[in-house]
Amino acid sequence: MSHLFSRIASALMVLSLLSWPGTALAHDSITVGEFTVEYGWVTEPPMAGQPNAIVVNVSHAEAHEAGAEATEESGHSHAGADVDVSQLKVEWLYGGETGILALQPVSEDKPGEFTAAFTPERPGKYTLRLSGLIDQTDVSVEVVPEEVLPASTSGAGNSLWLWGGLAVAALVVVGVGALALRRRK
Repeated sequence: MSHLFSRIASALMVLSLLSWPGTALAHDSITVGEFTVEYGWVTEPPMAGQPNAIVVNVSHAEAHEAGAEATEESGHSHAGADVDVSQLKVEWLYGGETGILALQPVSEDKPGEFTAAFTPERPGKYTLRLSGLIDQTDVSVEVVPEEVLPASTSGAGNSLWLWGGLAVAALVVVGVGALALRRRK
């Protein structure tokens, strides 16, 4: 009986960890000429009034495909491209307002990966307009990253963390108790 109890507790713990709320990777990508442009938020889900940043990763489309395969095999992607984005303009649009975002390289070790600091002030869908040049390729696209949530929902996210943490703690206690009972017999 305790062996069955131990297996059930282990299965519940694994399910709890798999459903643990965390940073989602809700980045989308588009193809622009010979490049794949991945975009999204650094912190997801984005919350109104919370400091965040837009991610813009640029890779050669062929390298992006190869990188996806390499990621599946090794867990690491080397699809980044050392590309010139100095002529690429990135703007945000929301409710008739616009603003320009300044792309900054993530690091020298990650060519083709950029971020632009941005705090979305209101909930809703923001549009990103990318225009200009990537290397010598003309760019003129609009994309919509993940929707910005109202700040009031951030409390719901915190309570998810609290309840998730309590659930994991309870499962750990149950698992330790099951092991103790098992050793006792």
